[in-house]
Amino acid sequence: MARAGTGNGTAEGIAGPPGLSNFRDFGGLPVAGGGRIVTGRFFRSAAPLTLEQAGLAALGQHVSVVVDLRGRVERGPSSHAGFADAGFEVLSHPVEPRTSGALFAMLQAGTASAPVTKDLMITAYRAYVTHHAADFGGALTAIVQAGRPALVHCTAGKDRTGFIVGVLQAALGADEADIVEDYLTTNRAWDRASVRGHMPLDHPAVQPVLLADADYLAAAFEEVRAHHGGARSFVRAATGGRVTDADLDRLVV
Repeated sequence: MARAGTGNGTAEGIAGPPGLSNFRDFGGLPVAGGGRIVTGRFFRSAAPLTLEQAGLAALGQHVSVVVDLRGRVERGPSSHAGFADAGFEVLSHPVEPRTSGALFAMLQAGTASAPVTKDLMITAYRAYVTHHAADFGGALTAIVQAGRPALVHCTAGKDRTGFIVGVLQAALGADEADIVEDYLTTNRAWDRASVRGHMPLDHPAVQPVLLADADYLAAAFEEVRAHHGGARSFVRAATGGRVTDADLDRLVV
């Protein structure tokens, strides 16, 4: 049921704004008991690093609220330049990155390998639930209660974004197989050249960092079930009850 995507950010008939990778509507999945997650309300993407006036105008046709998951240093002082003037509300809910620093340390020490890096990614996804629930809770509250079409992004729109999208889809009743298929669309939709210079893209040990891998999301969902019993309970706990069952039920049509 996932939407197809391309490196230019095209998803389910919606042309991604020029300069914005991995853009798509993450609604539309069928849910248990009938109905579908509302469309035209939730969007995801990589960081809008190179959006110019035409890209901002195109993005504004779909969203009015932007929720940024990037860490404080990662975000930088010039992020979202021009967004306020273009009428967007930009909300920062940082989930600080941990994997890049650990990976670079292993690369320098010569201890990095693809299996080790994959384990690092799985550990990071588990920590989204065990250590960063409150960070994601702030972003979940912003997305659900915005009352307007919202875009959520991190840097690649892959890991932190992939988790928050997946857990929200699960809380709304989507089937896990459909959620994973949608999550894996990033492997076609994300332009990896955007992180060239930030990490050695051709190094074998880096490859797991550049992929949306079903094992990563499965590890996070395993922690959700172990600690909260399910995604809806996780959302309630992470948001401190600010997102209610009634809020979630309104997002299924």
